[in-house]
Amino acid sequence: PKNEILIRLDAVEAVAKVAGRKAQTNGSIADKDVIEQVIECSRDENPLMRQVAAFTLGLLPGDDVDQRLKVMISDADTNARTNSAFALARRGATDGVSVMIDVLKTASLKVDVASMPGPSEPEKRNQAVKQQEINGKVLFNTFRAFRELKAKLSDDQRQQALVECERLAKDSEFLRIRMDAGLTVSELKSK
Repeated sequence: PKNEILIRLDAVEAVAKVAGRKAQTNGSIADKDVIEQVIECSRDENPLMRQVAAFTLGLLPGDDVDQRLKVMISDADTNARTNSAFALARRGATDGVSVMIDVLKTASLKVDVASMPGPSEPEKRNQAVKQQEINGKVLFNTFRAFRELKAKLSDDQRQQALVECERLAKDSEFLRIRMDAGLTVSELKSK
Protein backbone atom coordinates (compact mmCIF):
# COMPACT_ATOMS: atom_id res chain seq x y z
CA PRO A 1 0.00 0.00 0.00
CA LYS A 2 2.83 2.48 0.75
CA ASN A 3 4.31 1.93 -2.71
CA GLU A 4 0.88 2.39 -4.24
CA ILE A 5 0.41 5.82 -2.67
CA LEU A 6 3.91 6.88 -3.76
CA ILE A 7 3.19 5.79 -7.33
CA ARG A 8 -0.13 7.66 -7.33
CA LEU A 9 1.54 10.76 -5.87
CA ASP A 10 4.23 10.63 -8.55
CA ALA A 11 1.55 10.30 -11.23
CA VAL A 12 -0.40 13.33 -9.97
CA GLU A 13 2.82 15.35 -9.68
CA ALA A 14 3.70 14.37 -13.26
CA VAL A 15 0.31 15.64 -14.42
CA ALA A 16 1.03 18.91 -12.61
CA LYS A 17 4.40 19.25 -14.36
CA VAL A 18 2.89 18.61 -17.79
CA ALA A 19 -0.02 20.95 -17.10
CA GLY A 20 2.36 23.64 -15.87
CA ARG A 21 4.48 23.37 -19.01
CA LYS A 22 1.39 23.51 -21.22
CA ALA A 23 0.14 26.58 -19.33
CA GLN A 24 3.40 28.39 -20.15
CA THR A 25 2.42 28.16 -23.83
CA ASN A 26 -1.27 28.94 -23.16
CA GLY A 27 -2.19 25.28 -23.52
CA SER A 28 -3.90 22.87 -21.17
CA ILE A 29 -4.51 19.19 -20.62
CA ALA A 30 -7.79 18.33 -22.30
CA ASP A 31 -7.88 14.60 -21.55
CA LYS A 32 -11.06 14.15 -19.49
CA ASP A 33 -9.88 10.78 -18.12
CA VAL A 34 -6.72 12.38 -16.70
CA ILE A 35 -8.75 15.21 -15.17
CA GLU A 36 -11.23 12.76 -13.64
CA GLN A 37 -8.40 10.70 -12.16
CA VAL A 38 -6.92 13.80 -10.48
CA ILE A 39 -10.38 14.72 -9.16
CA GLU A 40 -10.65 11.20 -7.77
CA CYS A 41 -7.24 11.54 -6.10
CA SER A 42 -8.50 14.74 -4.45
CA ARG A 43 -10.98 12.55 -2.56
CA ASP A 44 -8.27 10.21 -1.22
CA GLU A 45 -8.07 9.57 2.52
CA ASN A 46 -4.35 10.44 2.49
CA PRO A 47 -3.95 14.20 3.17
CA LEU A 48 -0.72 14.44 1.15
CA MET A 49 -2.54 13.05 -1.89
CA ARG A 50 -5.31 15.65 -1.45
CA GLN A 51 -2.72 18.43 -1.11
CA VAL A 52 -0.96 17.46 -4.34
CA ALA A 53 -4.27 16.89 -6.13
CA ALA A 54 -5.53 20.35 -5.12
CA PHE A 55 -2.39 21.96 -6.51
CA THR A 56 -2.68 19.94 -9.72
CA LEU A 57 -6.38 20.68 -10.15
CA GLY A 58 -5.48 24.36 -10.17
CA LEU A 59 -3.59 23.73 -13.40
CA LEU A 60 -6.41 21.84 -15.13
CA PRO A 61 -9.42 23.24 -17.00
CA GLY A 62 -13.08 22.56 -16.47
CA ASP A 63 -16.21 23.27 -14.50
CA ASP A 64 -15.87 19.92 -12.69
CA VAL A 65 -12.43 21.04 -11.51
CA ASP A 66 -13.82 24.39 -10.32
CA GLN A 67 -16.56 22.65 -8.37
CA ARG A 68 -14.14 20.20 -6.76
CA LEU A 69 -11.78 22.99 -5.72
CA LYS A 70 -14.69 24.85 -4.12
CA VAL A 71 -15.49 21.73 -2.09
CA MET A 72 -11.83 21.28 -1.14
CA ILE A 73 -11.58 24.68 0.57
CA SER A 74 -13.42 22.91 3.40
CA ASP A 75 -11.04 19.92 3.49
CA ALA A 76 -10.01 18.62 6.90
CA ASP A 77 -6.34 19.11 5.98
CA THR A 78 -4.98 22.67 6.24
CA ASN A 79 -2.57 22.27 3.32
CA ALA A 80 -5.25 20.81 1.04
CA ARG A 81 -7.52 23.77 1.91
CA THR A 82 -4.71 26.23 1.28
CA ASN A 83 -3.71 24.68 -2.06
CA SER A 84 -7.37 24.74 -3.10
CA ALA A 85 -7.70 28.42 -2.17
CA PHE A 86 -4.55 29.28 -4.15
CA ALA A 87 -5.80 27.26 -7.13
CA LEU A 88 -9.11 29.12 -7.08
CA ALA A 89 -7.28 32.45 -6.81
CA ARG A 90 -5.15 31.59 -9.87
CA ARG A 91 -8.45 31.03 -11.68
CA GLY A 92 -9.68 34.45 -10.58
CA ALA A 93 -12.20 33.08 -8.05
CA THR A 94 -12.58 34.53 -4.55
CA ASP A 95 -14.18 31.44 -2.99
CA GLY A 96 -11.02 30.65 -1.02
CA VAL A 97 -10.48 34.11 0.49
CA SER A 98 -11.55 33.03 3.99
CA VAL A 99 -8.91 30.27 3.87
CA MET A 100 -6.30 32.82 2.81
CA ILE A 101 -7.31 35.14 5.67
CA ASP A 102 -6.74 32.22 8.05
CA VAL A 103 -3.30 31.70 6.47
CA LEU A 104 -2.42 35.33 7.21
CA LYS A 105 -3.45 34.78 10.83
CA THR A 106 -1.66 31.48 11.40
CA ALA A 107 1.30 31.08 9.03
CA SER A 108 2.89 34.19 10.48
CA LEU A 109 3.09 32.68 13.97
CA LYS A 110 6.45 31.55 15.28
CA VAL A 111 6.77 27.78 15.07
CA ASP A 112 6.90 26.09 18.48
CA VAL A 113 10.02 23.92 18.57
CA ALA A 114 8.57 21.67 21.28
CA SER A 115 5.62 20.77 19.03
CA MET A 116 7.83 19.52 16.20
CA PRO A 117 8.38 15.82 15.54
CA GLY A 118 11.78 14.39 16.25
CA PRO A 119 13.62 12.30 18.80
CA SER A 120 16.04 15.03 19.89
CA GLU A 121 16.11 18.76 20.50
CA PRO A 122 18.39 19.46 17.49
CA GLU A 123 16.06 17.47 15.22
CA LYS A 124 13.04 19.37 16.56
CA ARG A 125 14.83 22.69 15.94
CA ASN A 126 15.65 21.57 12.40
CA GLN A 127 12.01 20.66 11.78
CA ALA A 128 10.92 24.03 13.18
CA VAL A 129 13.24 25.88 10.80
CA LYS A 130 11.88 23.89 7.85
CA GLN A 131 8.29 24.58 8.91
CA GLN A 132 9.04 28.31 9.30
CA GLU A 133 10.43 28.35 5.74
CA ILE A 134 7.30 26.61 4.43
CA ASN A 135 5.11 29.08 6.32
CA GLY A 136 7.02 31.95 4.70
CA LYS A 137 6.42 30.56 1.22
CA VAL A 138 2.75 30.08 2.00
CA LEU A 139 2.51 33.68 3.17
CA PHE A 140 4.18 34.97 0.00
CA ASN A 141 1.73 32.96 -2.12
CA THR A 142 -1.11 34.40 -0.05
CA PHE A 143 0.09 37.97 -0.53
CA ARG A 144 0.41 37.39 -4.28
CA ALA A 145 -3.06 35.85 -4.46
CA PHE A 146 -4.60 38.86 -2.70
CA ARG A 147 -2.81 41.25 -5.06
CA GLU A 148 -4.04 39.29 -8.07
CA LEU A 149 -7.62 39.19 -6.75
CA LYS A 150 -7.77 42.81 -5.58
CA ALA A 151 -10.28 43.90 -8.24
CA LYS A 152 -12.60 41.00 -7.39
CA LEU A 153 -12.61 41.22 -3.60
CA SER A 154 -15.73 42.34 -1.81
CA ASP A 155 -15.34 45.32 0.52
CA ASP A 156 -15.50 42.95 3.51
CA GLN A 157 -12.86 40.60 2.04
CA ARG A 158 -10.61 43.55 1.23
CA GLN A 159 -10.99 44.94 4.76
CA GLN A 160 -10.19 41.58 6.39
CA ALA A 161 -7.11 41.17 4.19
CA LEU A 162 -5.99 44.73 4.94
CA VAL A 163 -6.27 44.24 8.71
CA GLU A 164 -4.08 41.13 8.62
CA CYS A 165 -1.59 42.48 6.08
CA GLU A 166 -1.20 45.75 8.00
CA ARG A 167 -0.55 43.75 11.17
CA LEU A 168 2.12 41.70 9.42
CA ALA A 169 3.68 44.78 7.77
CA LYS A 170 4.04 46.31 11.22
CA ASP A 171 4.72 43.37 13.54
CA SER A 172 6.40 40.50 11.67
CA GLU A 173 9.89 39.74 12.90
CA PHE A 174 10.89 38.87 9.31
CA LEU A 175 11.82 41.77 7.03
CA ARG A 176 10.73 39.99 3.86
CA ILE A 177 7.26 39.36 5.30
CA ARG A 178 6.96 42.98 6.43
CA MET A 179 7.93 44.18 2.95
CA ASP A 180 5.59 41.83 1.08
CA ALA A 181 2.74 42.58 3.47
CA GLY A 182 3.33 46.31 3.00
CA LEU A 183 3.29 45.93 -0.78
CA THR A 184 0.02 44.01 -0.52
CA VAL A 185 -1.49 46.73 1.69
CA SER A 186 -0.54 49.38 -0.87
CA GLU A 187 -2.04 47.43 -3.73
CA LEU A 188 -5.23 46.56 -1.86
CA LYS A 189 -5.73 50.22 -0.96
CA SER A 190 -5.27 51.28 -4.59
CA LYS A 191 -8.19 49.09 -5.72
